Amino acid sequence: MGYYPCDCHGSRYVGPQQTAYPALLTGSDSKRERRRLCRACFADLLRLCTEYLLEVGVDDDKPLDACSFCSSPETTTMAFATVYETREARRDFVGRVCAGCLPGTEMAFFGSQAGLLPISA
Repeated sequence: MGYYPCDCHGSRYVGPQQTAYPALLTGSDSKRERRRLCRACFADLLRLCTEYLLEVGVDDDKPLDACSFCSSPETTTMAFATVYETREARRDFVGRVCAGCLPGTEMAFFGSQAGLLPISA
């Protein structure tokens, strides 16, 4: 069982922790976090990264000039994710995000974390 609860769904889990460091940068504003994730939540984040973002060192020949999600040329934000899958080497991802796709990207990267809020008596 994981020592810490999953930062995505808020419950403890069986199996090793997997860690991700997502970041969104808009101008001089940034949101960065360390996310301790269970296997299922980590797999969801990794699937989003591999499907929409460019992997550093693998996709270096692909252009980074439009929104990674909808291909809009009007991007406002840079998206980064460093992921550490159990017993695997570090992987880095990068992409651009437009204002319309930013709320969904932020939710995918950081989640609501509602399960982690303290319960009031």
